Amino acid sequence: TVMGGISSLDACKDRCRSMQDCVGIEYNSGSQRCEVWTRPEGIGASVQVNGYQCFRYTAESGTTTTTTKLAGEFAAVDGGSNRVCRGASSSDNAGSYYTVMGGISSLDACKVRCRSMQGFVGIEYNSGSQRCEVWTRPEGIGASVQVNGYQCFRYTAESGTTTTSTILATCRAAANSAGLGATDARCRDTCALIPENTWPCSSNGPCDCSPMVLGQIRRHRHLRASGNVLLQETAALAQGHSEGLDEHGEL
Repeated sequence: TVMGGISSLDACKDRCRSMQDCVGIEYNSGSQRCEVWTRPEGIGASVQVNGYQCFRYTAESGTTTTTTKLAGEFAAVDGGSNRVCRGASSSDNAGSYYTVMGGISSLDACKVRCRSMQGFVGIEYNSGSQRCEVWTRPEGIGASVQVNGYQCFRYTAESGTTTTSTILATCRAAANSAGLGATDARCRDTCALIPENTWPCSSNGPCDCSPMVLGQIRRHRHLRASGNVLLQETAALAQGHSEGLDEHGEL
């Protein structure tokens, strides 16, 4: 699958992790072009071309033990509805307290974004503008102000700790998790807190915890399997690779 406008190698890796049956990626930072490979037999070979990178998704074994806080919950600030979040007082609204994200389609989606960020303490959300503020002020959300259309929630962590053993894996949102609120970041954070094979990180849950890791092959332009066969012969691939073919003398 070819995707354009992918701004970084890590973003291309995230696209791979979000797709079912991903076996690797090809990425070009200059053109911001990301190929997510799903060939069942995997990536078998590569060809050297400057500017391109190839990564194979391979299994990783082993276990690790982590001790973390139990998951918490969101609590409405001053009733929650028609409230915007503030710091120590109603006039304390420094831009460094939060991160603003647009195009967030629901309150639950805003909560998911919050849980995916380190040091989060709460959210402010407006459904009309689909605007989500994830608050990371160390002292938390201390006040709110009435403004129609906004909602303010404080995240309260539950007390206690638990020690769990988990497979060294990159948990990701399963392909069939649409509508369940699962994201790669949320699955990684959540599955690190609970015992192995516990929902939502079990085989029937929205998180896929197959023990996989991305390993680099080498710089190249076209991926090939044994026998020097071009694996992806789609219109998008041909167009994306058309530049410089004469120079390299390739297919």
